[in-house]
Formats: sequence, C-alpha cells, structure tokens
Amino acid sequence: QLLKIQNLADCFSNVTTGVPCVFGVLTCDDMDQALNRAGGKAGNKGAETAITAIEMASLFRHHLA
Repeated sequence: QLLKIQNLADCFSNVTTGVPCVFGVLTCDDMDQALNRAGGKAGNKGAETAITAIEMASLFRHHLA
C-alpha cells in the first residue's frame, strides 16, 4: 500500500506546468487516524492544505506571474 501512495505522490509532484500545486491526501491506516487528521487531535489537514493553496496562489500572483 505504501508503494501505491508513493507512486501517486510522485505522479502529482512531477507535474511541470509551472503552476504551484499542493498535495493534501490523507493516507490513513484506519478511521480513527482519518478522524484525528480531519479536525481531531492532529488538527485539520484539509484546512491546512487549503490555506497553503491560497497562500501559494497569492504568492504566485503577486511575485511570479
């Protein structure tokens, strides 16, 4: 399973469009991990990824475009 996740991550990280891309996929072993990463003990990883995407778009728009 780890190899599948790594292959997927490699696929997305090799995109060469010049446009910033964030990769926020939860790779959980069970439902408890998923719940903890989606607003539980580990924070909200989806929200963190969304904020990162907005910050990257803003930087790209103001400094690199």
